[in-house]
Amino acid sequence: MAADQAGSRTDNGHRGESPAVPRNEEDLERIARICAAGADGDLWMDTRSVELYLGISRRTLYRLVKNGAIPVSRVGRRIRVSKRALDAAVAAGLVW
Repeated sequence: MAADQAGSRTDNGHRGESPAVPRNEEDLERIARICAAGADGDLWMDTRSVELYLGISRRTLYRLVKNGAIPVSRVGRRIRVSKRALDAAVAAGLVW
C-alpha cells in the first residue's frame, strides 16, 4: 500500500487522518445551517457537523473531546456541541 493512501501508516506509525469534506447534499445543508446560525444565535451540532465545520477527522474530534478542548453536552450516548462554545474555544486557541 502506498504511503499517501488514506489509512496507511505514516513515518511516525500512526494511521493517516483525512479531514472531513462534504460527501453529499446533506453535508452541504449542514454547512449552510452552521453558516446561517451566525454569531447571535446558538446552534447545537452533532459530531458530523463539527467535523465539517472545523475540517477535522472524526478521530481528531474525539481526541479533542477526550482532552477537554471541545466542550460537549451528552444526551445519552450522543454528543452535542454548542456552536457558540466551540467558536469561543477556537478563538481562545484551545482547539488548535
